[in-house]
Amino acid sequence: MNRSALLGPLAGRQFRLLWLAAATSAAGSAFVPVAIAFAVLHVGGNATSLGIVLLVGTVAGLASYQVAGVWADRLSRRNLMLTADLAHRVDPKSRTDQRAALHARRGRASSPECPPSADARHSSAS
Repeated sequence: MNRSALLGPLAGRQFRLLWLAAATSAAGSAFVPVAIAFAVLHVGGNATSLGIVLLVGTVAGLASYQVAGVWADRLSRRNLMLTADLAHRVDPKSRTDQRAALHARRGRASSPECPPSADARHSSAS
């Protein structure tokens, strides 16, 4: 049996690259709830606040999917995919900025990666 018969659609280089990019993106997106959980718990939230944050994200997604589906049917597929990929790249950055702003409001260091023990050292040194 030849290679293209074994791989099926993945035998084509362009499709294989597209599939690999989509699979990598999906794997990375699967970690978003884990990152959100750590962020909520890091700023002092509890299980209830984590549940509320995840619920709000789910409800917002379900509501926007209905409108976006109808709207997407009226757009160019190429432009839609380019815009969706661009928005997907911008979204994690906006979440990081929101988290940094929350840290600043709570009187912590502006870096989201700064652990609480380092925050105490910085505030006592000033």
